[in-house]
Amino acid sequence: MDTDDIELPYNEELSVSSVKTSVQFP
Repeated sequence: MDTDDIELPYNEELSVSSVKTSVQFP
C-alpha cells in the first residue's frame, strides 16, 4: 500500500501550503 505511505507526507505538505496561503492572503 504505497498510497498510504504517500498520503501521510502529502497531507503535511498540503497543510503547510494552506498556512502559507493564509499568511499571504489573511
